[in-house]
Amino acid sequence: MHRSLCAFLILVLADAVSLRPAVHVRQQPRISMMADGWPAVHVRQQPRISMMADGWRPKTVDPLGQAMGVPRAVERNYEFWLDLRDAENTFAQMVVLKLFYAVRRVVDEAGKALPQGAGVQGLLFDEARYDRADTIGQDLPIILATATGFANATAAGQLDPLPAEVRAPRDLEALCTAKESLEAVDGTTAIALPPDDAMLWAVALTGLEECELEALESNLGA
Repeated sequence: MHRSLCAFLILVLADAVSLRPAVHVRQQPRISMMADGWPAVHVRQQPRISMMADGWRPKTVDPLGQAMGVPRAVERNYEFWLDLRDAENTFAQMVVLKLFYAVRRVVDEAGKALPQGAGVQGLLFDEARYDRADTIGQDLPIILATATGFANATAAGQLDPLPAEVRAPRDLEALCTAKESLEAVDGTTAIALPPDDAMLWAVALTGLEECELEALESNLGA
C-alpha cells in the first residue's frame, strides 16, 4: 500500500511538471571586443608641431582661421633678418623658438593676428663669431656680415658675396625710417632686428602701430 501511494504521487508530480508553460530565456549575445564587425575606433592623431617649420612658425591646424579671418600677407620689397651679430646666444633654433612665442604673446594679447607668411626670413651672423653648428635645425638663409659687406653662407662650404642694403633699427622710430628708406631700393634689401625685442618684431611683422598692439585687459596672459 505504501509503495502504491508513492508511485501515485510521482505520477501526479510528473503530470504537473509537464503542464507548466515552457519559459524561454533569451540569452544576451556576448560581445567580444575582438569580434568581426566591431566598429573600428579611429584615433585621430594630433599633428606634430615642428617649431622650425619654415624657420618660424609651427605648422598647426587652425580650425578658426577661415572663419575668423587671417590677415593677408603684407607685400614688402625687403626681408626681415634675425640679427645675431651681437647676440649672447647665437644658437638659432633656440633663439627663433623663444622669439616666436614672445611675438605671439604680444600679438595675441592685443587681440590681433600675424599676417600670413610673417616671420624670420634670414639669419644674420658676424663672420668672426660664426659657427655653422649654430644653424642646426633651421632651414633659413644664412648671411654673414664680413669686412667687405655681406655674404651668403647658406650652402655648406660656400661663401657667396651678397650685395644688399641692410638696415638695423633698434627702436620703433628707427624701424619706421628703415622701412621708408628701403621702399624704393632695388635688389636685396633687409631689415635686421634683434632677438630680444618682441614688440619691435610684432610692429614690423604686422605693420601695426605700437598703440594698436597694446594688451587688452581681457587678453592678459593669453
